[in-house]
Amino acid sequence: MAGTKASEATPNGGSAGAQGKKKVKAQQPLPAVEALADKLPFCVEVKPKLGRHTVAKADLPAGTLVMLEEPAFTTTRTRVGLHVCHRCFASIPPPSPPKRSKALADKPAAEQQQEEANQQQQIGTALEISKAEGASAQQQGAAEEDEQVPAALNPCLPRYCLACAGKNAELDARLAAVRARLLAVCKKHGVEPELLQLLLLLDTGRAGVKAQDIPAGLVPEGAAAPPVVRCGPADLDQIPSVWDRKSEGWRRAVVSATRALHQELVALAESGAVPGYQPSSLVQLQGAAGAIALSLQGIGPEGSSTEPGLGLFPALNLFAHSCAPNCAYVVSGQTLQVRTLGDVPAGMPLTVSYVPLYDPRPARRDNLRQQRGLPACGCERCAVPIEQSNDRFLEGVWCLRCRTEVLVQLPQSDKWEQQYMEQQEKEAAKFAVAAALSKPSHGAGPKKIGAKRGKKAGTTALQDQAAGAGAAAVEQVQEQGVADGAERVAAAAAESHVQQAEPEGSAMEKSNGEAASGESPSEAAAAGAAASKPQPEPVIFWRCCGCGHLERARGHGGYSGPQDVDEQASTLYSQALMYLQMKGVSQAEAMLDFVRNGVNARLHPYNTHCLDAMEPLLQIQARGWLALGMEIIGRMRKGDTVNAFNTALHLWEAQRLLLDLPTPAQLGYLLAFQEAARTKASSASSAVVKKQFERKVKAATIEIAYLRKVLYGQQ
Repeated sequence: MAGTKASEATPNGGSAGAQGKKKVKAQQPLPAVEALADKLPFCVEVKPKLGRHTVAKADLPAGTLVMLEEPAFTTTRTRVGLHVCHRCFASIPPPSPPKRSKALADKPAAEQQQEEANQQQQIGTALEISKAEGASAQQQGAAEEDEQVPAALNPCLPRYCLACAGKNAELDARLAAVRARLLAVCKKHGVEPELLQLLLLLDTGRAGVKAQDIPAGLVPEGAAAPPVVRCGPADLDQIPSVWDRKSEGWRRAVVSATRALHQELVALAESGAVPGYQPSSLVQLQGAAGAIALSLQGIGPEGSSTEPGLGLFPALNLFAHSCAPNCAYVVSGQTLQVRTLGDVPAGMPLTVSYVPLYDPRPARRDNLRQQRGLPACGCERCAVPIEQSNDRFLEGVWCLRCRTEVLVQLPQSDKWEQQYMEQQEKEAAKFAVAAALSKPSHGAGPKKIGAKRGKKAGTTALQDQAAGAGAAAVEQVQEQGVADGAERVAAAAAESHVQQAEPEGSAMEKSNGEAASGESPSEAAAAGAAASKPQPEPVIFWRCCGCGHLERARGHGGYSGPQDVDEQASTLYSQALMYLQMKGVSQAEAMLDFVRNGVNARLHPYNTHCLDAMEPLLQIQARGWLALGMEIIGRMRKGDTVNAFNTALHLWEAQRLLLDLPTPAQLGYLLAFQEAARTKASSASSAVVKKQFERKVKAATIEIAYLRKVLYGQQ
């Protein structure tokens, strides 16, 4: 079978890709949004620098509902496909196991176990016989077995609750044959079934197949609420594809999977199950796969914080990105809401953030480039130099030189190596001068003659002697001290594998002071091979935002560099999450607490690793009642009231100080803070302490009401 490389397919500029030379597709308005343009509080503009973006028509106060959007298509996550309704995503009982025969159930327990053991033995014997039939027959049998997954156990086949049964009967009947084989295709090619499900719905939707029946969400009441936007295949075709930005492995897997899907779609068209249907080309399917990635959002049942499903929201892509946005979007049930976070004047572009707001600046930049195809972010927050921005704390490691500012990672460049060498030379020179001045003099000093003039002359002589010693030390540094400093720098460079390649002869001569003469041919050959090795990449440096001190990312001689500390915190955090999954709460809590404290106080308290470690710590400290859907479901663990109070307060203050914008995470932190303060007030031993915590509860209640109004429109 002829294989097609991922690089051969070049879907670009929307789902209608073309092979050969890439052409940038002109950005067109979305038909669904264009039809409601007069009723929406924003207009869509296209400019060379900003591209397609939205602009406020009038002044919009904080908390204004800008857009409501229902998903164009939905699908369930495969891991819960057997446990939720495929329309409303409410939980339903899983498929029941096959029932025992009445004859077997009537037998005693010992006979039942013996009967089941005999059945298992017969199954094992049958499997051994099938394995002996040959490799080709085995592969064919495995493929047939994958295709014949029982319908009750196939998560790609829709299942419904009693209230949703029959709502999508026509659509399900037309696509049943293809859906039954999607699971086998995904297992074979290593892609997510959700992607192929959405591609199937999108491609058949172009032929006029009846769209999915999606339950209506809870639309806010009032004349100010805009109409609900629901896009279709024509709108998704106007979303640019990020196919070229995806990894090579992902593209190769999708190429092979879409080829198999295309064969199924061709068979579907030939069967006549969908009248008038013509499947899209293979390249168009691949381009649509890249466009789907930009519109995916998690969805779930109304009033729940779980997200067992995925939905496509193309209209959200009309909003420009900013790391300091003036709008935020949240998905409530299956309805996406976009609201203003502050007062937005008329004519101002409406922006949202497509990346986590509290990630370090390099992580946000990489996320935008890989996930959305944006080369860089030019918002006001990212335009501020890192030395003057609060973003430096998110990746900051304390500078051990000045101990007042943090080190941040620098982009790779050869100039940092030269500056580091100069810094080391200056430090070596200063050390040599200080050592010379502090060395006691063994010569006879000037005689005391008792006169003031003699005392003054003696003092001047001492000063001249010190000056002469300093000048001599400087000369010595130029000849020896600097050379020693250069040797130390060269040694450190050798340890980090960054010294430049040298000629073959010099490479042979410099090993441990050995002379080149007298080397054996094998030693010379080994030295020549070492000299001919490819040069490694330049060393990464970190620089202090205060004193400007440069430091290598990797430490040596028992000292941990800033990157070593950063990686240690990341590793411990990952291990702690693994322990939590395995119910090792005490081990996870110890690791998270170590990271929260900055890995021996090397990380800034607002470093992203410290903040990330505090969230699972808060769940441990406040287990049993932490917000699920913003509702308290239990009581706090005894003894953790103060810990939960301080952790929640630190997280809320960190987010407000780093970026003063309302977020759903802040609402969760305040709910935890409020419950901890209320618990502390109820158990206070004195009236003064009780009154203090009651004031904190009142202040948190006011802030919670504000966040609920701005983020969710709740009064």
